[in-house]
Amino acid sequence: MEILLTNDDGISPALMATIKVLEKIANVTTVVPAKNQSWTSKSNTRDTKKLIEKKVKDVDGIKITTLDALPADCSNYGLFQHDKFPDVLVTGANLGHNVGLSAFLSSGTVGSALEGLLAGVPAISVSCPYTFGEELTEEKFSRSVIILEKLVKKFHKHGPESFAMLTINLPINTENEKLIAVNMERWIFGKLFDDEDGHVRVRDYPKLNQRSENKPLTDTWARQMKYASVIALDKFAQIIDREIVADWLRSVDLYDTRAD
Repeated sequence: MEILLTNDDGISPALMATIKVLEKIANVTTVVPAKNQSWTSKSNTRDTKKLIEKKVKDVDGIKITTLDALPADCSNYGLFQHDKFPDVLVTGANLGHNVGLSAFLSSGTVGSALEGLLAGVPAISVSCPYTFGEELTEEKFSRSVIILEKLVKKFHKHGPESFAMLTINLPINTENEKLIAVNMERWIFGKLFDDEDGHVRVRDYPKLNQRSENKPLTDTWARQMKYASVIALDKFAQIIDREIVADWLRSVDLYDTRAD
């Protein structure tokens, strides 16, 4: 199996943990932004006069290509620079959650996975919620992403034809063998900017007016409960009914019974 791996954070402890678990099941090609590009959604570089800097780095004996570009650029480059598409596109693991509508639409991790969806390549976006201020180590992310060894193989070999993309949230420092199929909460960030001395300052993440009801079997609820969760999208990026996803999880022995 051939996997293309991208993210929106660049080289990070979460990326290294993800590479190492995926290398157990596939050949992994990694293309990531040269610097953090969070909150860039599925934006693509379209300045035709710009030459994007490309570097190939050796990190702990692992070859990683970096582009001074956006996350979706990295996915597109990795997808189309070879004669054959990869079997699966994986994006992440992201430093932090991507639950709720605001995060889903804003995330560069999700946006880079959507490049796979558009190209017809099965895609999985991976995010790891953590507590603000928590130390982020490769060891902690390694525990979180261990489920990918089984999930990616199942999605590649037994994913329903209607499933074009999965977006999953895996609590940091928690080993999960199963997933809960959830609905997406309409969770919004609210005010993002403040006026300050004739300028506009971007609000720190903890100050955002995040509002959620945390209804059971939603992605925000799963984050609060520290459950690993999944949402599936079809080829038009429409969310697939939760029960259909739950049935698939049961069929591949990835269903978390705590959802019952």
